Parts: sequence; C-alpha cells; structure tokens
Amino acid sequence: GPDAVTGLPQGKVSGFRNSLWAEHLGGFDPLFLQPHEPACLKEVKRKAWENWEAYTGSTLKALPHGHLMTYPYTISKEGEVKPTVEYFPDHEEVHAKVMGTQPGVALYLLTT
Repeated sequence: GPDAVTGLPQGKVSGFRNSLWAEHLGGFDPLFLQPHEPACLKEVKRKAWENWEAYTGSTLKALPHGHLMTYPYTISKEGEVKPTVEYFPDHEEVHAKVMGTQPGVALYLLTT
C-alpha cells in the first residue's frame, strides 16, 4: 500500500528499485523513496558522476558510492549523442570505443 508519509505506492516495483539503487550506489538514501522528485535524480546523477570521476582519475582509488557510473556521453537538445571521451579508460590494449563500432562482415555472416 501507499507510504504513510509520501502517499506513494511502496509495492514490489518500489522495493526492487530501492534495493537496486542501494546495491549500485553503495547504500540506501531516503531520497530513493521519492524517485519523482528532482532532488532524487540529482543525487543519483551526482553519485554516479563522482564514481566516474574516481574511476577515470589519475590515481587509483575506490569508488565512493558503490559502482554505478555515468556513461561518458552527452545528448544535445536535438538528440545528437556525442562521447565525452573516445575510449573507455580501463584497458588500453582493448581500446573499447564509447560509441562502439560497426561489426565486421564476419560477425554478420556468423549471426545470419
């Protein structure tokens, strides 16, 4: 049923979302109980950004808020998606592009 304070439903979907956010952001935050509020979105984005900053920083350190990170791209008002970095920083030998690449002909032939 609805929460006595917020009046919002607190069923299985709400419980799943709160559990998921707590797992991925390193703990429960009371703002998670009000996902419709801009303050909740702002806090989730802040924590995810701080994790990305720690992950891509020049010194090795633990992520401050669980393991959820922002994805390194921006979206313009026109809907154009652009990466903020060309490659993910985790493995230089892999050189995984943020925006990906078109698969080669061999993959097409193997999957059709």
